[in-house]
This record gives sequence, C-alpha cells and structure tokens, in this order.
Amino acid sequence: MIRTLPEDASLLFNLQTLILSFCHRLVKLPSKMENMSNLQHLDIRGSKLIQEMPFGIKELKGLQILSDFIVGKDGAGCALKDLKNIFLQEELCISKLENVGGVDQDTREAILSNKKGLKVLELEWSYEFDNSRNEVEEKNVLEMLQPHTNLRNLTLKWYGGKRFPSWLGDASFSNMTVLRLERCENCTTLPSLGLLSSLKDLAIIGMKRLKTLASEFYGAGCLRPFQSLEILRFEYLQEWDCWETTEKKEHVETFSRLRELSIKNCPELLGKLPDHLPLLEELAISGCAQLVVSLSSLPVLCKFEVMGCKRIVWSSPSDSQSLNSMSLSNISELGNWSVQGFQRVESLKIDGCEELLHLWQNEISREKAPKELRAFNSLKNLCIEDCPNLVLFPEICFLPLLTELTIKNCYALMSLPEGIKQKNVHLESLEINGNHSLSFVTRGQLPSSLKQLWLAKCEKLQCVFTDADEIHTSSNSVIHKEKINGVNTFLERWTVISCPSLTCLSTRDQLPATLLRYLYINNCSKITTLSIGQLPDSLQDLSIYHCPKVESITGRFHNGMLLETISIYNCANFESIPEGIHKLSRLCEISIYTCPSLVCFPEEGLPSTNLRSFTIYNCKNLKALPRGMQTLNSLRLRGCPSIKSFPEECFHTKLTTLELENLNMYEQLIRWGLPKLTSLTSLQIHECQDAESFEIGMMMPASLTHLTISRFPKLKYLSSDGFQNLTSLVYLSIKNCPNLISFPKIGLPSSLMELHIYNCPMLRKQCRRDNGQEWSKIAHISCVVIDDDL
Repeated sequence: MIRTLPEDASLLFNLQTLILSFCHRLVKLPSKMENMSNLQHLDIRGSKLIQEMPFGIKELKGLQILSDFIVGKDGAGCALKDLKNIFLQEELCISKLENVGGVDQDTREAILSNKKGLKVLELEWSYEFDNSRNEVEEKNVLEMLQPHTNLRNLTLKWYGGKRFPSWLGDASFSNMTVLRLERCENCTTLPSLGLLSSLKDLAIIGMKRLKTLASEFYGAGCLRPFQSLEILRFEYLQEWDCWETTEKKEHVETFSRLRELSIKNCPELLGKLPDHLPLLEELAISGCAQLVVSLSSLPVLCKFEVMGCKRIVWSSPSDSQSLNSMSLSNISELGNWSVQGFQRVESLKIDGCEELLHLWQNEISREKAPKELRAFNSLKNLCIEDCPNLVLFPEICFLPLLTELTIKNCYALMSLPEGIKQKNVHLESLEINGNHSLSFVTRGQLPSSLKQLWLAKCEKLQCVFTDADEIHTSSNSVIHKEKINGVNTFLERWTVISCPSLTCLSTRDQLPATLLRYLYINNCSKITTLSIGQLPDSLQDLSIYHCPKVESITGRFHNGMLLETISIYNCANFESIPEGIHKLSRLCEISIYTCPSLVCFPEEGLPSTNLRSFTIYNCKNLKALPRGMQTLNSLRLRGCPSIKSFPEECFHTKLTTLELENLNMYEQLIRWGLPKLTSLTSLQIHECQDAESFEIGMMMPASLTHLTISRFPKLKYLSSDGFQNLTSLVYLSIKNCPNLISFPKIGLPSSLMELHIYNCPMLRKQCRRDNGQEWSKIAHISCVVIDDDL
C-alpha cells in the first residue's frame, strides 16, 4: 500500500540493496538518490505507477542491477543517455522507451555497448500502439541501445518497428544464450537468429504479422544454424502459415541439439514440422487447428502433448520407443493412434475427443487382448476427460501396471470394467467425475491395491458398493448380486462430492473391509443416514458437508475406533451425535457448523484424553455444551443463542484460544475472571448488545497476543486499566462497533503491531492521520487497516 518513500531514505549511505518490487501504489523514488552512493541493486519490478527515474540515479556509479529504468515522458526525470556512466555489471531493464522521442544524429550515441559486464538486458515499450508511435524512431532507438557482445540474455517487448536492427542476430553475439522477442507486432520477418552460435533458449511470442520462417531465419550460408539451441517456443503468431525447413539442403544440420519444442496458438500454420530432430525430448502443440502433426525421426521423444490440432500422423513404432508421457486433446482426427508401439508410455491423457466411442475393444481374456492393449503394457497413469460418447472401457487387467485412473465428463460410460476387481491389478487411485449414467461403482469390492477413491458429479450414482439381488441400470439391464467376500483393501481416502442421487454408500450394513482413514461427503442431497457399523475402525477423519437430509449417524462409537476429527457442516436436519463418543480416545477435534436441528450431545460427554479443539457455529437449538472439555486448547462458540451458560471446567490453564458470542457469556467471563487462563493467547468476543464499556481487559492474562471485539452496538469506550495489563498484545481487531469513539486514555499497548478497524464510523473519523484526536494513540503501530465496507 506504500505510495512514497520518505526523503530521509536517501541518507542510507551504506545501503547496498533496495527492493521495492510489486509496490503497486508506489508513485516515485526519493529525489536525492545520489546520496545512496553504495547502492548496487535496485528492484522496482511490478511498481507500475512510477513514471520516471530521479535525476540522482545517474550518480550511482556502482549500481550493478537495475530492474527497471523508466524513461520519463517529455524529458521528465533522468535521461536515457545518463545510463552510459552507470556501472551496471549484471542486469538492466529499460521500459517506456516510446518516451525517448526523436533520435537525431547528435544524440545517436552508443549507451550500452561499453558495458562489458552486463549479462541480462530487457528493453520494453508500452503495449499501446497508437498514432503517436513512430516506427522509424523506435528502430533508431533500438539501434542506439546495441549492447556489448558479451550479453547473455536479451528480451524485447512491444517493439513497434517493422524490422529489427542489424545487430540483432549478428554472429558477433556469440555469448547470447537466451533471446525472447515478445509482442513485436509490426515486424514481418525475423533476423538471422540461426547465426547465434551459443543460443540455447529462443521464444517468439505475439508477432501478429509474421507469416513465414524462411531462409534468412537460419542465416545465409550457415551449415549448422541453431547449433546450440535446446528450447524453442512459438506462441500467438496469428498469421504464421509456413515454416520452411532445411531438410532438403545437403550438408545443412539444423536444430541438432533441440530438446524442447512448443508451438501454441498459431491458427494458420500449415505444412509440417522439421523432420529430423534427433535429440527432441518434449513436443507440445496447441491451438494450431490447421496443422497436421507428424511424428517421425524423433528417437528420444519422451513427452508429447497435442491440443486443438487437425490430425496426427503416426510414425512407425520404432520412432516412439522413448515416449513415456502423451496427452491428446481436441484432435479432429486421431487416426490410428491406438495401434502404435508405445511400450514405454507411462502417462496417457485423452481429452475433448467427442467422436471417441471406445479406447480399445474389450476382450474376454489376456490371451485375446488386442495388440493395442499389449502396446501400452507400461501405462501407469490414464486420464480420459470430456469424451461424452465414450461407452466402452478396456479391461484394467490388460494394463497390469496402471496405478492412477481418472475419468472426467464421460457422460455415456455406464459401467467400469469387471477387471477392476482383479487381484493382479495395481490400481491405487480412481477418480470418476462428471458421469450421467453410472449408478454404482462396483459389485462387491474394489481392487485390493486401491488407496484413493474420488467420486464427483455423478448424477445417477445411487450407491458405491452394491450387493442387492438385482440393480436396474439406465439401460434396463439387470445385474445380479455378487457377495462381498471381505477381502481387505488399502483404501485410505474416500471423497464423494455432488452426487444428487446417492442414498447410501453400500446396500449392505457393512462396507468392504478397508484401511480407510479419510471419508469426505459433500453436497449429496438424498443421503439420509450414515451408519457407524459401515465405518471401518481405522477411520481417522469423518467430514459431512452440505447434506441437508442427513439426520444422524446411527449406531454407537466404541473403544476400538481411531477417529481423530469429526466435521459436520451445513446439515439442516442433523439431530444427534452418536452415543459412545466419550470412548473415542484419539479424538482431538470436533467442528459443527450450521446444524439448526442439533439439540444436545450424549449425556456421557466428550472424551477426556486428547480432545484439543471444539467448535460450534450457528446451531440455534443446541441447549447446552457437553461435559469433558477440560483438555481443550481451543473453544469456539458462535450463533448458539439457546446456550445460556457453559461449564466452568472450560477455564483451565491449557486453553489458548477462546471465541464466544452473546451477553450471557460475556457476563460469565466478568464474573469468573480470566487470570487463571495463563496460556490464553487469542480471545474473540462477539455480540454484546448492552455493553457500553469494555472492561474485560483488566481480568485478562498478560499472555494474550490476539484480541477481537465484534458487534458491540452500544460500546463507547475501552477500559484504560484493562489494556494497560495486556503487555504482550500484538493484534487487535474491532468490528461493527458504531458508537465507539475513542481508545483508552493511556493509549494502546506498545507491543501492538496490527490494528484492524471495520465498520466503526465514529472511531474512523477520530483516527485520521492529519487531524484525528485518536491518531497519536495509534501512530506507533506498524500496520493499521481501517475499512468501513467490510
């Protein structure tokens, strides 16, 4: 939020590094920066409101890194030619170069060519191309800014000339390793970049008028253009339609070391890519609707990603022996992809292929498995996404190493393969997201290797495990029951989200035996009950969110259960917590939010061993708190108006966090006092309608570091005696106290570092920096936030 630096900052004579990056409201630097004679590194990246550099910058002879030299408009601030005398050994960025104006013969002098130590240079014009931009002048400016040939990294952004200067692409820049040409929208050709013998990373981005990569791109007469290039990126070239390659020229070896090739959003590109890329490891192409992608002479290709292209022409299997990751998305014509030899592919993603009906034809046995399935025998990760017509899925037993399977938005898929239950599969993670036809996941059991199960947005899913005599599917076929045989699985995490037809997890009283630790059910509007008998003893975290018809968790907790966390959020009909909760010796956290039907807890109370956190929000009919809260570290209670009191056992030396709401609680705190809470660090008190003063401070322990006072509509002042005792307080928040007009007369504790004031209009007026009567009491606080809109 800082707008300016104090002028005294220029007196920091010994300062070497000043970092002001992404100070979005900073409008200027100190005017006398020449006094900061030892400054070596100035970083103002992302501080876009600074319009020029102070004149004193030119005196900083030892400056080595300058993240942004901003050229002032109409001659304001330090001039571009002043850079000539600054050391600048490492990095330099010059921005707003459109403000340089005309470059006549007298001022056309070399500014950067003497800086032998400059390694990284970025030259940037503003992105607005208007009538005031002069193409010829911008070319002259770029000529004037020719760097020393020792430069290693160069970036040009928003350059407006039609051609690049002669020095760019000159073979004398033999040390340049990184070149980025971005949004040079008027340029129609590229210089001879193939002559840069050390260039390793080249990016051409947003050159709207570039149509062809022709022979000048490689360099006339060069036998080994781009001899060191390892990474090549083309992005957002809207008119580029032809890439002339050099394969037909004898004795010309191009891109001999290229490892990564990326082409994105070049909608007019036709033809084909270079044929011979012997060291290419990664190929990514997207948004090239006219391009036919051909895989040939890519012997070490490891990663292949194609999205939004016309067609893929597959090479012989011998050219894909190294391929281990493949992603195919929105391809108009997939061709014969599934019969290629991809024996080493470990990760496969197929996305947005609307015409795809089946991946591979299902077979009865491994001996009859089609050759396309045998070709993928190393597959470990398979993701099928946005294929709405997919109806058949391969038997997983034919993919023996598959560990992760994700199926998203395949609406027509009616069932998973029976082979998912085979003992010889290695499936560890299964995600089904966005399916309109699946009514259950499996009959009987999941694969024993499965560790994570994720089900989301499955509209017709009625249950996960079925053991009914018959289940009618959406195609009216009948599936006969298969008994659960009790085989253990390693399932640890199970998530069910937005399955509106789900009525139960299993049609039996018991789930298949698992090692389940985490169960999360969210937004399943038809599920009414959850049985403890169905939950494995290994369960540690039980979370039920936004299930309006869930009335209860049936059954009784018992000693052998390992539950550590119970969370129930926004379940309008939830009425009761199961009995036996006091026997959960490992239970450490209970959170219940917005359950208006909850009336009471079991009479046995809570476990008295490890329970540390207890939170109840917006349970308006809850009559009383349970017993057994003497071990708590955190107690939070809000939106429970029917609770008139809480047990005195809550006040013990272990409590560190306390949040309470309503006048009754406030009066109990005053009556009992808080000095015994010697570990209390955070206190929040809300909704005290009749309190005109806040005097609770005199009874609070000195250990308190965070205090929040909220919704005291009649509160007028804070007690001086109370706040004087809070010598450790570092954070104070005051919210929705419209009549509060002043702080304690003695001021706030000197330890306070943050003050937040929300919707306290009278106090806000008194805290104005210039003439507020309370300003002197808070001027020492390093962070003050006042906002009436929250």
